[in-house]
Amino acid sequence: MWNYAATLKKYNLGSSCTIMVQQNAQPDDLSHFQRMYVRIESITKGFLTGYKKIIGIDGCFLKGPYGRQLSSVIRGDGNDNM
Repeated sequence: MWNYAATLKKYNLGSSCTIMVQQNAQPDDLSHFQRMYVRIESITKGFLTGYKKIIGIDGCFLKGPYGRQLSSVIRGDGNDNM
């Protein structure tokens, strides 16, 4: 993952990649991966120049052992379909 993040930043100027790990109390223990955030600059520029207005945002809480939230965005496409 660290190599991927470095390559992404090197070849996609302006992009960002953040990796979060959990440090263990014992110095000899390995760190545990928690999450990774990736923002590619070319995708961001494309979205900002050609996006349509967002017409609906919804979210719900997921039940289960992980207890996360699922969010969705709905908009019209070129044919005015959802």
